[in-house]
Amino acid sequence: MTRTPASKQRATAWLRSRGAAWLVAFIACSSTSQLDLFTSNQQTYLVRAVALSRAPRILAPDWFVRTADPVPGFTVLAEPLVALGEWATRLANALLGAVLLVSLAELARGPESASPRAPARTVAWVALFALLWVALPTSLRSLVFDGVADQRAYSDYLQPSNAGVLLVLAVSLALQEQSLAAVLASAAAAWLHPTYLLSAGLLVFGVCLLDVRAGRAPSRTSRVALLGFLALAPPTLWALRVFLPNPELANRASEVLVSERMPYHALLGAWLGPGAMLRVAVIVLAIALTRGRTRALLALCASATLAATALVAVLGRPDLRLLFPWRTSVWLVPSSTALLFGWLSAAFSRERAPWLRLCLVPLLAACGYRFLRPNSRAAAEDYLGVALARTVPVRERERWALLVPVTWESVRLNAPADIYVDFKSHPYKDNEVLEWWRRVQLARAVFPSNGELGCESLATVLDQEPRLGFVLAPASFQRSACPMLSFVTRDRDGTLYGVRGRTSAE
Repeated sequence: MTRTPASKQRATAWLRSRGAAWLVAFIACSSTSQLDLFTSNQQTYLVRAVALSRAPRILAPDWFVRTADPVPGFTVLAEPLVALGEWATRLANALLGAVLLVSLAELARGPESASPRAPARTVAWVALFALLWVALPTSLRSLVFDGVADQRAYSDYLQPSNAGVLLVLAVSLALQEQSLAAVLASAAAAWLHPTYLLSAGLLVFGVCLLDVRAGRAPSRTSRVALLGFLALAPPTLWALRVFLPNPELANRASEVLVSERMPYHALLGAWLGPGAMLRVAVIVLAIALTRGRTRALLALCASATLAATALVAVLGRPDLRLLFPWRTSVWLVPSSTALLFGWLSAAFSRERAPWLRLCLVPLLAACGYRFLRPNSRAAAEDYLGVALARTVPVRERERWALLVPVTWESVRLNAPADIYVDFKSHPYKDNEVLEWWRRVQLARAVFPSNGELGCESLATVLDQEPRLGFVLAPASFQRSACPMLSFVTRDRDGTLYGVRGRTSAE
């Protein structure tokens, strides 16, 4: 009987354990993935993939769909997923979640990769982080996994900011001295969501600095730096070419985004509260308790973030606020949390906390409950205005746009239908931002707070938008007295009107 070499046995055991870690992480993230396909930030970032793959005849003429795509890399990947259906987007997003959980487990496990028991410990750490992800209430879960300013590396639904998990992966790879892989992971995040360009550049610089500090050969460090430059140059040049500010428009457009659309992301006073301070404390504590390469990388990235944030606060320019230097927290916070868990495990048990394996039992129970429980999320028809918009025949939706209240952002993708404007879905190019804001103000004037349609504002919209054929008014509004509208139907959300002389609806 041929005996298997010990090295091959160890390799097989390593692969089995690593596979078990990925399986546990994938099951946990699958159990929490969003069941509604089009929700939240998908209304802004997934709309172009939907237009290309799902309903091009309905969405292609939509004004917002035709604005500059801020995440073309994500759109390219999302288009075939959307075409395959909801199950494909859920599985893809669960895979991204698994990348996050396994990367956190590697960080918590620490520099013990040479140990024969390290793969089993990875499974245990994955089980712990998966249990926290599945079982904790959203408010507590955010303290472990999210950054400041209501920004996070991973959400339950597919969106481009979920590429932030690749930055956590890059940190894990960098601390394992896999510099080339760390650079590629950082660049991949920037390709999927260009807002991560600053984070990716900072990580590439940090990896190169760590290699120099560790006495690596200059030729190796040069290769890493060159790879980072070549990988980050295309998305950087693309962003500069497409979104290069117009000096006459940039300040006004930036002010609109900062003050009106996303103050909770962009204004320090809006997010610099106790929750942010707690997350900063986690980073500082991780820097204080770790050593060597880990401390150097965390200290460099945290110091650069602090300096950039202070500079933005002092200068007060809205265009600089939109660079979001504090977005590095989406990977600094969870990475630091994982490192603290690892430090605590090492401090309280020489055996690296074997009790972690006990997390598998409650994890399986929590995953089973989350996966099998009845879906409590709203169906597409339950979103405001969606059912009402679906009463418009498809042939009419292909031809005419709808005017809806600016808060009814779900109509565009879930009906689906062209809409004049909504508040959630906004462009980033300066001239398009100003046009979006003009439309928002006009739409708000059509639906004022007094409960009566603004006929004069509606006439202005009709003069400027020849494709506008229907108006959806909220239920709180009285029957319209505007002569250019004709009543079509009504439901619990509101009333559907057709524009006289444009549509066949009567």
